[in-house]
Amino acid sequence: MTSDRQQRIVSAWEDLLDRNDVLILDTETTGVDRKAEIVQFSAIRTTGDVALDAFILPAGEVPESACKIHGLSRRRLLEMDARPWPEHYDAYCECIESVTEVLVYNLDYDERLIRQTNERYGLGQRKLPGRCVMKDYAAYRGVEGYYGDWKWHGLAAASRHENSEIVQGSVHSALEDCRAVLGLMRAVCAKHV
Repeated sequence: MTSDRQQRIVSAWEDLLDRNDVLILDTETTGVDRKAEIVQFSAIRTTGDVALDAFILPAGEVPESACKIHGLSRRRLLEMDARPWPEHYDAYCECIESVTEVLVYNLDYDERLIRQTNERYGLGQRKLPGRCVMKDYAAYRGVEGYYGDWKWHGLAAASRHENSEIVQGSVHSALEDCRAVLGLMRAVCAKHV
């Protein structure tokens, strides 16, 4: 049986799918601390079309702990001819400004890393017109977490739970994570047709 809370989320997601003016965004980064920066930025439209997929050369090294997650060492990024974030900034701004909404699995984290990277290079800030798919999904699942909030679920676990066709592999890619978010949203909505 579908609760009112679940139906509200499904309805919202149905309205966001298959649109050119809605993006799903993800980043891969050098870490999670206050000095971390972006090494990959990807965005797809909810139609599935790629809007932007860029590999970013960070100012500093990429710690081994981060490389184990996404496989993007500084050496690998140099081999891929990755360019520093300021060279991608205009394309990022155009991408964000061309849409009405941005969907992110863990919006707070990605928004913070974009802000940190912009600050490192003295670039202006663009507020993401965003919606957190992770928090939506937590409310949809309705598993009680700490402090009366809903328990958050990792993207891979959520995708497996919903039998999504797209599940993250062992090595993360921002582009594949965007596709996994789209697959999760479609799988949830398909259950309620």
